[in-house]
Amino acid sequence: MYRGNIRIENTRLYQFLSSNSVGFATAENVTGVTFLKGQVIGRSVTLDKGYVLADNSAVASQAIGLCADGAKNGAGTIIQMVGVFVLADWTPVIGAATLAARTVYYLSATPGMLTAVVPVGPAIIQKVGRSLSPSVLSLNLDIL
Repeated sequence: MYRGNIRIENTRLYQFLSSNSVGFATAENVTGVTFLKGQVIGRSVTLDKGYVLADNSAVASQAIGLCADGAKNGAGTIIQMVGVFVLADWTPVIGAATLAARTVYYLSATPGMLTAVVPVGPAIIQKVGRSLSPSVLSLNLDIL
């Protein structure tokens, strides 16, 4: 795992640094499905605590960040809320392996995913970030 330009081998150390750094938070997956690295995370609207895959159906289901490491149902994970997010394969997040050049990405209607197409209709429009390269997304979430 990487933190900045430093490779961190110890998972517990990574979790400590992440949960105690600006722009990161720890969360419990309460979805019934596995979070994949990079998927868009939101707060659960039906439970007092816990996190789910975000979608643009309502303000209550808006994105708060991207899953930094993946998590099975009931397990803890780290959410990255600001900064640069690097992912070699964006397929679980956008449906394609790489990001389009200098493109703004929005919260999708599909839970956990992003779209480069501005949503229309009754859905909320939430900007999540802009691509810096085929594998790098600069997070800049519009919190509604």
